[in-house]
Amino acid sequence: MVTQFLPNIYKKYVESNIRYASTYRQYKESLPKWLHNRPRQFVTHCQKRLSLADRTTKSSITNEGHGEFTVESQSTSGKSYSVQFGDNITMPSCSCFDWQKRHWPCKHFLAIYNHFPEWGWEKMPTCYTSSPYFKIDSSVIPVYSGTCAKESDTQLLPRTTSSENVPLVTNQYTAPDEVNMPENDKEEDDLKPVINTTRGKML
Repeated sequence: MVTQFLPNIYKKYVESNIRYASTYRQYKESLPKWLHNRPRQFVTHCQKRLSLADRTTKSSITNEGHGEFTVESQSTSGKSYSVQFGDNITMPSCSCFDWQKRHWPCKHFLAIYNHFPEWGWEKMPTCYTSSPYFKIDSSVIPVYSGTCAKESDTQLLPRTTSSENVPLVTNQYTAPDEVNMPENDKEEDDLKPVINTTRGKML
């Protein structure tokens, strides 16, 4: 069982990482570059919120300085959310329900990325962006010569496995389409927040 189970699990792991690597897939031009070479679940999460972030105008965002912003709610008048980019010691945060529940980029962060290019994903602290939830494992992705992976390539071998365990994935990949959310639906961040008392913990 061990000799069959572990190789199959590893093969699936390698395949899933290859599938989302930019060297093996072409992304839609509309997909922000910072979402390239990311796990599918993370890309899907952010795309759902990008469509909502597009509704936020720059005038509804206040740059408080030092990586702190205030973003006005698009659905509730007089309500706003506090966004902090954090630093090497402090994790980023937003006071909205979506962030408190998942600790993944919410629409308020994405709205800031859109309107303040100098405050994008790259401004998030390394202690946050280095999470394995946000990265594919480049150490298991084969190295090859050329602009497109082909079955005839002789260098399509993972650095730590034999050729029979290497899944060849050559079809074009495009990131999942944005999910359209009805404008009349109640926004997640307008629900009563569930506060995680463990500082910096990712759910």
